[in-house]
Amino acid sequence: MTGDDVPITTEGALQLIVAWASGKQSIGRLVKTGNEVEESLRSHATSAVESLTDPAPYSPETDLEDNTHLVANTEELLDTSLVEELFKGASLPLATQDELRTKTLLCHAALIGNGTNSALFVKKRSPIQLAKKSMVAQLVNGTLDQISSPIFAFDNKYDAIITTNQVYILNKTAFEGLFRDSAAVLSRTRDWVDEVSTSVPMTEGSADVLDQTLRRNQFLRRKFLAVKGRPHIRTMTPDSLREEIRRHGYDPAEMMNEDRLTINGTNVKLVLQILNEDLFSGGFSSDRFAAGSKRSVQ
Repeated sequence: MTGDDVPITTEGALQLIVAWASGKQSIGRLVKTGNEVEESLRSHATSAVESLTDPAPYSPETDLEDNTHLVANTEELLDTSLVEELFKGASLPLATQDELRTKTLLCHAALIGNGTNSALFVKKRSPIQLAKKSMVAQLVNGTLDQISSPIFAFDNKYDAIITTNQVYILNKTAFEGLFRDSAAVLSRTRDWVDEVSTSVPMTEGSADVLDQTLRRNQFLRRKFLAVKGRPHIRTMTPDSLREEIRRHGYDPAEMMNEDRLTINGTNVKLVLQILNEDLFSGGFSSDRFAAGSKRSVQ
């Protein structure tokens, strides 16, 4: 059902957690729940697990298409600070009303179970409604009374389910926004570039251009992460790179200086498309295309 042999638990203790960002760190708080709220959250979690019928492997360039979810290992959770904070569960401090009113929440999560037999059901959305309004009221016995406590509202969909060894992605955009686009993750872009440059040598200044591009451009950051994970990057030679550039109708002299790749603000997208094997020609028309997303065909 889920794509691995370990069932996702929806039994055991349930904690509701909210989280916000503080610089590169994530701050989590526990929110006490009554029996009816807990039953509803558990029911939503059970429905989410039951929906996991048709998985596909996750990659930064894979769309959900007709599958029910994508499956990834926990290494794809680049923002480890947020994951670790959410898994603290009952050991987190209780949220105060002031925190719930003033903090911009990244997400909320239901943590179910204990230890290795636990699962996080995560939603990239604040459950608190109308907290920023100067006055909120409700009609009670025909009279409008002011409400002083934050109002919580939950829908019945989760964006991701996380266990200790697997990630089930139901909403790819929300998942990546939470765990792959945070300030903590963006602080690592230069390390990624340096790692790739050990296999693909670059001219002076090229790594700086690429690093700056990855920090500001979400689309190209996804593409670079796909490149970084491709096995052929680790075995590529200057000659094979020249041949690939030439095969797509471009001049290697414009993208390489001797055996080093040259990246600038003008060609950075094209370079990533070549490295990621995104360029192709139509078999009938011979028209040239660039794939925006793709997945392996078995």
